[in-house]
Amino acid sequence: MKNLLQTMSNLEKLKIEMESTYIDGYQWKTIIENYLLNLIIFQFKMSTPLSNQDNKEDKIDEILNSFYSQFWIEKHQWFIQCYWITADTSSIVYVYTLPYAFQDFFYIGNVRLKSTCPNNNQCWSFDSIHNLYYGHFLSQNLSLSHIHLDNIHYLDLTIPFDESFWLMVSTLERLNSLNIVLYSNKDLIDIHSKLQILFDRSPHLC
Repeated sequence: MKNLLQTMSNLEKLKIEMESTYIDGYQWKTIIENYLLNLIIFQFKMSTPLSNQDNKEDKIDEILNSFYSQFWIEKHQWFIQCYWITADTSSIVYVYTLPYAFQDFFYIGNVRLKSTCPNNNQCWSFDSIHNLYYGHFLSQNLSLSHIHLDNIHYLDLTIPFDESFWLMVSTLERLNSLNIVLYSNKDLIDIHSKLQILFDRSPHLC
């Protein structure tokens, strides 16, 4: 990665998504100051594992601290967010710039968010998300109601789901592709009712 970026000194915009690859804020700062002096727009999404042995909060703070500096906050106003699952098992933490700049978003409930943005109201823009993978089960009642997804074209939805889904997805006007995963069929009447509401709010589904 470093060798590639060394050849792009005139780069003004960089958008990069790295699966299972993580570069901390100190390393990015060094790369940018040495090789990308003309960079104006910087958008990334990275991930790094969290193990059972990790204190998750301490690990998240360690990640975010590398992006807390005058270089990130004041000079460029590039703000970073961490997204991770709060379960006890091993998990992945996603690290990305705000506003979120990528088309895919995975939400499976029991998640936490923490960012370097001093005013979240200025950073909560998720308009770029077109593909939502939503697996928020009823037993997981932690919602992210401050995230509003109004531009969904593809929806992968686990059923049953609760009302927190509609707090995040206020409209399905642009939805044209739907994949449903039936997690439980204990209450078929409720499932049918939720599906009917979903279809009624999705005018462009064929």
